[in-house]
Amino acid sequence: MAKRKALYVEEDDLNDGSNTETITMGSRGVRSTMLPIPTPTPPAKNSKSTLKPDVPAAPAFSFDDWEAEYTEFDAEFGAGMQTTGPRKLRESVRRPSWAMGAEDFLNEVLRHDGRGDYIDQGVCAGPGCEATEISYRCSDCMHRCLYCGSCMKCLHASMLFLRIERWENGWFWQCILKSLGVQIQLGHRVGKVCPNPSTAAGDDFVVITTTSKAKSVQLLHMRLYPATGTNPRSAATFVSLRRFAHMTLESKCSPYEFYHSLVRETDSTGLEPSQRVLQDDAAVAASAVAETRWPRPLRVRGIATKPGEVALLCPACPHPGINLPPDWHTVPAHHRFLYALFLAIDTNFCLMRKDVSSEEKDPGLVWGWGFFGDVTKYMAHLEKHWDQKEERSTCVSHDAVDKPLQEFLGTASSEIGTVDCACHNMKHPNGVGNLQMGERYLNMDYSFFMSLAGCILLQLFVSYITCQWYKNIWERMRIFDPHVQLKGGKTSVGFLVPKFRLPAHIESCNILFSFNLTPFVGRTDGEVPEHGWADANCLVNSTSVSGPGVRRDTLKTLGTTLRDRLQKNLPLMVEPWEAWVNVEASFSVSVIEMWMAMVHAWEVDAEKPNLFASTVHYDDLTQVWLQMAKIAADDVDHLRVRGDMHETEMLSMGLQLEESQ
Repeated sequence: MAKRKALYVEEDDLNDGSNTETITMGSRGVRSTMLPIPTPTPPAKNSKSTLKPDVPAAPAFSFDDWEAEYTEFDAEFGAGMQTTGPRKLRESVRRPSWAMGAEDFLNEVLRHDGRGDYIDQGVCAGPGCEATEISYRCSDCMHRCLYCGSCMKCLHASMLFLRIERWENGWFWQCILKSLGVQIQLGHRVGKVCPNPSTAAGDDFVVITTTSKAKSVQLLHMRLYPATGTNPRSAATFVSLRRFAHMTLESKCSPYEFYHSLVRETDSTGLEPSQRVLQDDAAVAASAVAETRWPRPLRVRGIATKPGEVALLCPACPHPGINLPPDWHTVPAHHRFLYALFLAIDTNFCLMRKDVSSEEKDPGLVWGWGFFGDVTKYMAHLEKHWDQKEERSTCVSHDAVDKPLQEFLGTASSEIGTVDCACHNMKHPNGVGNLQMGERYLNMDYSFFMSLAGCILLQLFVSYITCQWYKNIWERMRIFDPHVQLKGGKTSVGFLVPKFRLPAHIESCNILFSFNLTPFVGRTDGEVPEHGWADANCLVNSTSVSGPGVRRDTLKTLGTTLRDRLQKNLPLMVEPWEAWVNVEASFSVSVIEMWMAMVHAWEVDAEKPNLFASTVHYDDLTQVWLQMAKIAADDVDHLRVRGDMHETEMLSMGLQLEESQ
């Protein structure tokens, strides 16, 4: 008898649901049968009445009863939440209004760095005061008029934690009320003088506090940042924006989380009607924090608008015309390392961005002037050369390059790539870019050459997976504009691989691309980008769901790594120096001179004997196992085996265990 196997059961689209077609398959073919199906009864709800028959059934209420209750509640407490259905989404057809009025916003923000409307103020603004030596103002008060020292002391005697500024030499400098003679008297009510005061334990008492205050041009005049440039209905104080900017970098909170923390400070129950009404507008005002980060570099660099000019340059790297002597380009070849530039290229898969928002809705506020390049030109370059062929790897496979396409689904940016100063952990101007589908040479070439546009240095060292990336790099450079290309014959470029990653490469790479075997690089390791990722990865929760502009403006914020490393490592420099002197003293002078002569000869001519290359060739693991098998067989033939396991078997198991870990 042939076995039948049911494939599937499908409701017939042509009937009323009372019949079901069952298709079966056996050794004689396929058979279709129509089976009648009774109309199902609605399932009984698993209510308390069903589970416990002795409990009386709940009384039935009609819709009219509930309608009357709703009407009575609305009459007493006001209308509740209106359900109007989901909000329709629409595509933005023009740039946001705040982006079109960016220059006006910048001008108004810059007013607060100077005296603003009070530039012509001649006398103190204190009541009845005619003093002409006016140089003090409060940065937390609504009005920014100038006062003399005596009036400022009297006006802020009961507001001790506000921030005071003093005008001097064309700038406002921070000062404290203590410098004006303000003192805090404890143990007595305000206005009463202590008859027997005691001296404080020290003169460096610190109080930790925070001050926060609960259209367009007028609001900015009053240090209120509007949520929009057209008919604003909400605004955020400069103090709250500064507070959020610090919280974003320290606690990694998002604008949404920061806004709701303010809501809870106002009404933790969530029942205040005004909070529900103004929630959307206030959330927009909180997002203005990202916009306030924009004018900051422009203030420092004089509102420069050329590509990369508002980015803070690494103060320790060589910059012709800034920190190099006039004759730097005429030094001998063995002294060029003093003015060499060290770059490290790397990508970070953690800093991805989901496919939310768009460049049209969120264009950002620094259009190619900082660390990120011009997005429009960048995307046009990628689209034009997207079919560029990738060179086949002759080294070990790299996960960063060979990631499957499935991992990039649902992302607008799969990762971020940067060009860093390999010594001091500083990003290069226009050296940061988003990657779309993994780590492609097309993306990294753009960031590399754009960050070096106009470079006239004579020595350059680049750290990356250069054993593959450097192949045909000069051929790929030709697709860029002439002013971006490195000048052939003038700049000497050394390609290296970061120290931590180099051991995973093949043996030839460990010699040709090693920092340890390359002259004039010191103790540089090329792993600087990894140090920065440790801090930036904490921002993933907020930046991964942000728009492209807000994400760029958040990631470009600088830290204090260079200063911290300088203070930490300078005292530690003495110990390794003493260790090196002791090791050198253990060898004779003639041996050291011979070694140095061999090294210098190899550095000049790579065909000479390489002192760093091993002259001993060790057996691989397969040959070791073969030798152990021969030893075991010889011992068995000569009856030199005791027990169930030979010693070579134990060694083999140990090697396998080590390899598996």
